[in-house]
Amino acid sequence: MDRRKAYLSELTELVGCQYTGDDRIINGLNLCNRPTVYESILGYTTSELFFDAIFANTHISALVLTEELYEKLKQMAEIEKRKMSYIITDHPELLFYRLQNKLCKDTVFYQRDGKKTVGKNCKIHPTAVVEDGVVLGDNITIGANSVVREGTEIGDGTYIGCCSVIGEDGFQAIHGMEEHIYHSGGVKIGRGVTIGNNSSVCRSLFEGATIVGDYSKIDNQVQISHNCVVGNHCTICVGSMLLGTSTLEDGSYIAPGSIIMNQKTVGEGAFVGIMSYVNKSIKPHQEVFGIPARKLPTL
Repeated sequence: MDRRKAYLSELTELVGCQYTGDDRIINGLNLCNRPTVYESILGYTTSELFFDAIFANTHISALVLTEELYEKLKQMAEIEKRKMSYIITDHPELLFYRLQNKLCKDTVFYQRDGKKTVGKNCKIHPTAVVEDGVVLGDNITIGANSVVREGTEIGDGTYIGCCSVIGEDGFQAIHGMEEHIYHSGGVKIGRGVTIGNNSSVCRSLFEGATIVGDYSKIDNQVQISHNCVVGNHCTICVGSMLLGTSTLEDGSYIAPGSIIMNQKTVGEGAFVGIMSYVNKSIKPHQEVFGIPARKLPTL
């Protein structure tokens, strides 16, 4: 097994199971409905609802699924041209994340470069922790007791306050999974970003990075979850939360105490009012408020 290169037989050996089909080379794990930069990935499914995503994602070379779903999938005309391999199990999601943990903890599959780069004129408090594998630009400030974890890149002129954590694993809860689920992606923070005190920006789950764009302002006690994308010149006020894979487009404003639900987009220049709950995507330049968030009536 090498970095980002393993045979399917090596993966199944890690979790004590068998596969059917060819012994393919796998470059990464990912969800079936997410884009990937890798040629060959292993995914999983627990429902026929994801079949269309599997058909569309030609990078999926192997799939973890139940016997029932395997029989249904093999009957689909769209799958006949795909020479996929399969891991058949009663609990696809559980086995998939157990394999993710094994790869993170016990192999070189996700191994990073390990080099730490610190630019010119950085002010890092003596109690701050900057791990190996971090890349810092110039003129960066990191306050007391903050932690920057491996796989994080931070652009010039960014300010991080006290007791904040950049690049920690995001939160992933899988039924029946008792151990912590490790994340293998990274974080990329742009130039001139401000991140306040006691805030968290989590690394992405499988590949790529959670992104904070240039000159965005993040207040105290803000949670940015795994695989989120924050555009340029955004504002996220105190106590707000962005749940996994949510997106803020350029110039959007999130008022104090608001929650953006998973996989929702707040459009360019949109405004989300104080203590709002966004459970649907917001159009560009729209102003919304409330629980659930909705467009304000014209007075």
